[in-house]
This record gives sequence, C-alpha cells and structure tokens, in this order.
Amino acid sequence: MKKNYSLGNHLTGKVPIKHFLLIMRTTVILLFTCVFCSMAELSYTQNARVTINKQNATLKEVLNEIEKQTDYLFVYSNEINTNEKVSVKAKQQAVSKVLNSLLKDQDVDYTMEGSHIILAKKSEEVSPAKEVASIEQQKRRITGTVVDNTGMPIIGANILEVGTTNGTITDIDGNFVLNVADNATITVTYIGYLNQTIQTAGKSNFSIILLEDTQALDEVVVIAYGSVKKKDLTGAVSSVDPGVISKQSNSTVSRALEGAAPGIQVASIDGQPGVDMGIRIRGASSASQNSSTALVVIDGVPAQTNNALSSINPKDIENITVLKDAASTALYGSRGANGVVLVTTKKGNKGKAKIAFEGRWGINQIGPFKYEKISDPKDIYEHAWLAIYNKVRYGSTQNYTTNVKNPNMSHEEAALFASQHLFDYTGSMTNFQRNDLGNFMPYRVPGAVYTPTGEGATASSTMSGAYLVNPDGKLNPNAELLYRDHYDDFFLENRQRQEYNINASGGSDKSDYFVSLGYLEDPSYIRGSEFERYNVRSNLNSQLLDWLKIGANMSYTNRRTQSPATRYGRNPGSAVANVFRWINGQNQLTPLYAHDENGKIIYNADGSKKVHEAPGMTYSPLGPTAGPLTTANLIQILDKDLDETVSNDLSMRGYAEVKFLKDFTFTTNMSLDRVGEIRTRYWNKETGSSVSEGGALGKVYQNFTVLNTQQLLNYNKEIDLHHVDVMLGHEFNKYNRDNLNYNSAYSLIPDFLGYVNFVGRYTGGTFSTPGGGYSVNAMESYFGRANYIYNDKYYGELSLRRDGSSKFKYKENRWGTFWSVGAGWRISQEEFMQGTSHWLNNMKLRGSYGVIGNQSGISDHSGYQTWGYSASYQQTTAGTGIPASYNIIQVSQVKIQ
Repeated sequence: MKKNYSLGNHLTGKVPIKHFLLIMRTTVILLFTCVFCSMAELSYTQNARVTINKQNATLKEVLNEIEKQTDYLFVYSNEINTNEKVSVKAKQQAVSKVLNSLLKDQDVDYTMEGSHIILAKKSEEVSPAKEVASIEQQKRRITGTVVDNTGMPIIGANILEVGTTNGTITDIDGNFVLNVADNATITVTYIGYLNQTIQTAGKSNFSIILLEDTQALDEVVVIAYGSVKKKDLTGAVSSVDPGVISKQSNSTVSRALEGAAPGIQVASIDGQPGVDMGIRIRGASSASQNSSTALVVIDGVPAQTNNALSSINPKDIENITVLKDAASTALYGSRGANGVVLVTTKKGNKGKAKIAFEGRWGINQIGPFKYEKISDPKDIYEHAWLAIYNKVRYGSTQNYTTNVKNPNMSHEEAALFASQHLFDYTGSMTNFQRNDLGNFMPYRVPGAVYTPTGEGATASSTMSGAYLVNPDGKLNPNAELLYRDHYDDFFLENRQRQEYNINASGGSDKSDYFVSLGYLEDPSYIRGSEFERYNVRSNLNSQLLDWLKIGANMSYTNRRTQSPATRYGRNPGSAVANVFRWINGQNQLTPLYAHDENGKIIYNADGSKKVHEAPGMTYSPLGPTAGPLTTANLIQILDKDLDETVSNDLSMRGYAEVKFLKDFTFTTNMSLDRVGEIRTRYWNKETGSSVSEGGALGKVYQNFTVLNTQQLLNYNKEIDLHHVDVMLGHEFNKYNRDNLNYNSAYSLIPDFLGYVNFVGRYTGGTFSTPGGGYSVNAMESYFGRANYIYNDKYYGELSLRRDGSSKFKYKENRWGTFWSVGAGWRISQEEFMQGTSHWLNNMKLRGSYGVIGNQSGISDHSGYQTWGYSASYQQTTAGTGIPASYNIIQVSQVKIQ
C-alpha cells in the first residue's frame, strides 16, 4: 500500500514541495536519458583501470586478473593460445592500455563491446610469394639489449617498428632480434616503465635503458590538514581505491569501506539502507561500542551529524584515506584515538568541459544465506512423528538416560502410536491435548477419522483409519496438500533499485569547476524499508592572483529513510514484532492468511484477505488452531505503520590561500554544516501496539549546526638533499543541537497523520512526550607538525596538538596535550639494495609513538551538576496541562578528568 500522509490543515502547504521534488526527479531522469544515449558506452571504457604485476605468467592468468578487478568478461575461441608466457606491470592503468601493450606482439586482436572484450586471431593478407620475398630482401637485421637503470635485464619488453605490426619481445636476458626496414623507427615499451622511441638509421645494435615510471611513488596522499607523497609517509596510512567505491551499489559510503583497505572493519546494527555503518580501525579501542567508531573527516572538517556518509553521493568522492596509528592521527588530538577516515570530494581539472552520466538499475533481494530451519510441512510432520516414536519407545523417567537396551514397547506399537497421536501427544500416555504442531493440517487425508481429545483452547484429536504420517514414518502418499504459506514470500520482496548521476567538470589555467546531480532509490528487500536521496554539489576554485587562490564547495542532500515500524530506535523490533522472528522463530506451519476447510483463503467483508492473527482463525479437522507469534497483523503493520526520517543536509565550505615570501602559504578555511531532521512515527488503530489507544502519532524535530574555522600556516623548503616542511594551525569548532518532541493518540480517521486527527494529551505509544532540548559544545585547538627528509631515504616527523573542550567542567582539566613522533628509513634507496630494484619498488622501515585521546564517549554535560525539572498533574488539570505541583531533582554529578 502506498503511503501518502499530510499534516492536518497544512496539507495545501506541502503540495508545492512534493510537486517540486517530482518535477526535479522527472527533469533529472529525462536529462540523464538524453545524455546516456551518447555517453554510456564511452564512460565504461574510460573508467575501468587495473593494477597488475605479473612476471612470466600465462596470458590466461592476466586475463583472469583483469576480470577480477573489473566488470569486463573476455570471450575467445580455442584458437587463442592463452598459455603463452607474458609479463605485465601496471599501476592504475586503463584496461585498453594494458591490452595494447600485452597483445602488441601477439597474433591476437581485441575489440570492446560493452562489458565484453572479444579476442580473435589477427587477419592475415595473403601476398604472392615473390612480393613477400621482395619485401624481406629490403629489410635489415637489428639486435639489442633492454635493461633497467640498475643494469638488470627486462624480460618481455615490447620492441615494435613504428607504423607496422612488426615486432618482438626481449628474452630472459633482455636481448632481442628484429628485421626492420631501412631508416625504421622502433618503440620500446614495458608496463611500469617510461616508453622510448629510437631511430635505427645507420646502426644495427642497441643498448637500451628503460627508466621506471615513478608516478605511483609520487602519488599524493591526503593526511591530517594537508597532503604528502606516498613514499614520504612515516605513519600507517591506507588509501581506498576510488574505483572500488564507484563500482559498488551502496546507499552509504561506509558500506563500501568493507574490505577496501587493511585494518578496516564495518558493522551494521540492522542493515537499514541509508544508515551509516560503524567503522572500526584496527579493532575497538574503547569498552563502549558507541565511542569506538572512527572519526570521519569530510573535506577537512570532522563530521558530527547523524549518518554523514549517507548524505554524500559516492560518485562525488575523489579519494578516501584511512589514518591508523598515532603518528598519523595525533593532529586530531582528543578525537583521534579510534582512527580517522578522510573523505575528499571531487573538483574540476584543467581542460574543456566534460559531462559524464551513469544510470544503474537493479533488484534488491535477500542473499543466498538461509537459516538451517525445517519449513516444508512434509519434513516437519515426519520429524515430529520420529520424535514421538523415540519418546514412547525409548524414553526414560530418569535424567540423561534412555531405554534403548530395554524398549518400553515394540517397534510396531510405537510406530502406530506416533501416527495416531501425531497432533495430541504432549508427553503423557493418558492425557492428550494439542501439542506444538498447533493442530495445523494443511493436508486432506482421505479415510481419516478424528477422535476429539482435550478441551477448550488445547483441544485436539487422535487420528485413526488413515494417518497423515503412516507407521513407516513417511507422509501418506494419498494426502493432498491444500495450502502452504511461506512468510518469506510476504515479508521479503524483490525491490527495484535505481540510481542516476550526472556531473560536469572542467577548468582553465586560473579556475576549475565540478558540478553534480544525483538521485537514488534504494529500498530494502524487507517489506516496509526504503531509502531515497536527492543530492547536488558544486565545487569551484579560482586563482585570482599569483599569490591568492579562493574556492567554495557546497552541497545539498534530501534524504528519506523509512524503517520497518515494528522497531524501537535502531533495534530490529520487539520480540513479537521482529520480521525475522516471524519468518524464522515461530512454528513454520502457522499460515499467514486464514484458510477454510478446503484450504482456500478466507476474505474479509471489504474483500481483503483475512490474516491468521489469532487462534482458531484457520480451519483444522483436529480442533482449534494455534495463534501466530503474537496477536497482530504484521502485514498491516508493515504497510500502514510509519517510522520515517526526512533529512535536509546543507554543507558549505570556503577557503582562501595566500602565498608569500616564496616558501610560505597561509590558508583560512570556514565551514558550516546544517542538518534539519524530522522523524515521524505512527501506529495504526486496528492492529499492533496501539489498538488500546486508538492509534498513536509521534514527531521529533531536530536541527544540527556545526561551525568550523581553521587557520593554517605552511612552510616548505628544499635545500640540496634536505627537505623541511612545517605546519602551524588553529581550529575552532562549535556544535549545536536543538530538538522538539510531540506525541498524541486516539485518532478518528484511520491512517490520516494530520495533527488534528489525534486528540490525546501526554499519551501516544512509546514516542517522546511533548517537550524539547538544547545541547551545545565547543572545542578550540592549537596544533603543529614538522617533517624532515634527507636524500629521500631518512625521515623524521613530530606532531603536537593542544585541545580545549567544553565537555570538561573544571578549567584545570579542560585542556589536553596530544603528540606523536615518527621516523622512517627507505631501505630500497640504499646503494646495497640497488640489485633488487627490478623486483622491489619501495621498501621502508618505519616506527611511531604517540598519545591521542577519545572524548566521543563523554556527553556534553556529563561532568557538570545538572537538575531535572518536571511537574505532577491532577486529573482535573491534566487535560489543560496546568501543573498541580512542581518537582526539581538534583542529578548526581560525575567528575571527569
């Protein structure tokens, strides 16, 4: 059932907003569709990149590795020799570039068709023998050796005559022989090394040295309040491949981090789409689960609002860096003990405008995991028969013993007894009544006679004449199955997922821009669980003067999260309202709908299906059937009840960067994050938890505001073999949260959520009673970092931060100092290691020690003396809200140091 709620006399005020969102969604989809026709095929091949390092491997092994790292699938016939030995070394290179180098000297061509790469034999033109001989006579023979900068031979380097398909590869000693035309030009290539182009005129022997492509080592990694080359790191830092994030279909970036880098663990409480997972780095560092989650920093600002990562479109992320040890997290001081996840969003690049579109469609469904449960009625009855048989034949009155050696009765007697008393044996040989099978009989058994036993709600029957399970322990082959309800079929669904993203980027020498729009609909496979998101982002940067650069990064996200309304907070639901408890934790014979004596579903007067929500609602020839897990219509609860959170997230970042005195840079950053959140909860009046109250409505309005300012002064100097950089900084952070609560009950019109439809006062389920709250905390910090590097081999780093937090009442405890020292030795740069350079790119020994803190487990006023203020009401004044008396309670003070 589609939910369409309004709020009393504010109905007309909400229509324009809904129309605006509908128009926005329709416009975005139409725009996506137009752009998709011209760009979909190109975007796939441009984005697929791989990292491979294999020496003397088979072609098949390399192709399999490409398939693992991408969505490509290779198609080829048996004519292709995939056992041929090849060598590949690639770091985040396009698949097409890798294949060009890999197959250049092979008798194989390839074509890309969508997500398929087709390999085929190169076509050969048949030339007359004389022409071939003539051509060969015009060629001359050249030889050579290819080595790296240390003199080690390079095996499998490609030698190609420019403008032709004539080529060869180097052997195990780096040697090659090739027949080329006079005045030919050759190119020498090997993945992971810089290409060389050589003129052969007047020379027949060549000694070629290929230089390693050091781009990977010079890769810049984002760290606390800055960036550094990957080879210069002294702390434990991991980078998450952006391709991993963009390929996955997740509603929050936190889910994509699972397994994306060493040391990261993510965990979800309930799996609700659109809700961030808990992130642990190198395990839990606190005894409290809520205070052991890693700090998330988005574009330089610590995230402090709910589900911050779910408000970001994963397609807007440029890179993610994970800081793990003291040396890398010390600059986050009292918030860095659990590790730090740095998220950087995309910006434009120099060049003409580029527009990219991506549309994704799919199905969300439960995975292959299945509980080890017996759900087939045949299996349930046969196992129940066997249990009764064993009990009456081998059961003993003494604990932990059986009468296997001295049976209570013969096999024939026990087998007949189990068939007769399948539904009314409860352990007594004389007092028969309904057992745990609940009298459910989804079969028609021809010739069966049912003799009543027991009485009232526990009445049942003994079978004779014919049995559901014969004395051989097998289901009667003449038994006719009338119905079979699987809860999985009704509570777990296949839901369509759709996602559309479009972005434009570009820039000139002086400015760049990145703009994106996105829409995501990601419903869960659990009935009543949904997530929807609209987002827009704009990132602009401009070099106004040689010494002045400014920029702004702004985003807006609208999120709607619908959780199954059977639950409280983040819990999956009460013991009687948990969907998985209904599916897996109750009698699997219990039908969802009520059935008559012919097995047909019974219908209500309004034409709807009658749910088996109470004992006796489904017919059985044995007697009254048992009720479900609880007396409730869970289908109606999931379809009508509401637990919806709508969030509007506004994020604004601005900066100015000033360069002066050649080696100095001063940067000032300012950011404002504003999140407005409305949570609406509703319980219907017909079934479930609020029948006695005639339905209940709850509202929670929350506003979160985070103001953050930073001032950074950087000094960077290169003197011969020495490198020195120093950073000094100041940061101020202020967090505000205010909330307003409302609840009511006793509705008039079913499923109408207008305030005027509820007349109850100071009542309304378990929802928060009318009232509100306000909370604020602030932190001021001073910090610095110094790095020294000698000859790209020896590294030293010192970090220091001093935090002052309002969470601590006493001034002498309010400030804390956090620091770290780190050192590194790049062994691979030493002369005695030069002989390993052909197989070892980078080897570094590093160590660090530091002191970091964790204030996340401390509430805003836990160290202060607080008071509770309330009122008592008499019956005559409760309706108007006039207090009869007042209460002031002193809350115990906890001293935190």
